[in-house]
Amino acid sequence: MKLASEKSDEWLFHSYASTGEKRWLSILFERYRLMVFGFCCKYLKAPEQASDATMDIFEKLLSQSQKGEVNNFKVWLFVLTKNHCLMILRKKSPEFTNVEDTFVESDQIWHPMEEGDEEARQARLDECLKGLPEGQLSCIKGFFYEKLPYQELAKRLSLEIKKVKSNIQNGKRNLKLCMERQYE
Repeated sequence: MKLASEKSDEWLFHSYASTGEKRWLSILFERYRLMVFGFCCKYLKAPEQASDATMDIFEKLLSQSQKGEVNNFKVWLFVLTKNHCLMILRKKSPEFTNVEDTFVESDQIWHPMEEGDEEARQARLDECLKGLPEGQLSCIKGFFYEKLPYQELAKRLSLEIKKVKSNIQNGKRNLKLCMERQYE
């Protein structure tokens, strides 16, 4: 039998959600507090503010645990952290606009700051596309290359619209990271 500290993130989160026992959440806190703090530092640029935000995010888990299924806790926590930090930045500066938000909503798949030879950029993009999981690849190709709407993609791939959107968002993030690594 596995010790509690050896259980999966999802098991711990769902156990907390169903029982309300904070020991399960405390194990997740120990696993991810440094990662969350690091992301908060990246966005907020102030360790004190990042520390407060980290605690706020884990407090949000208390209420978020009752709102639905979490299939990949680490990714879900990353999105929760990013959104929390962006909200802090928006409150501090209403005119704040985030390049990453624009990138996520745009048709642009490659690194937004990249300039230069179009053929070389397309070759790097093609190479990165090969590394995507099949679900992300199918959704990226359908949405960006075939210009299919979410509903049609969902129907064609026999997926829920939420899954199509998730595959597109995750695929774009993976492509961006891959392109950035190649660009360095």
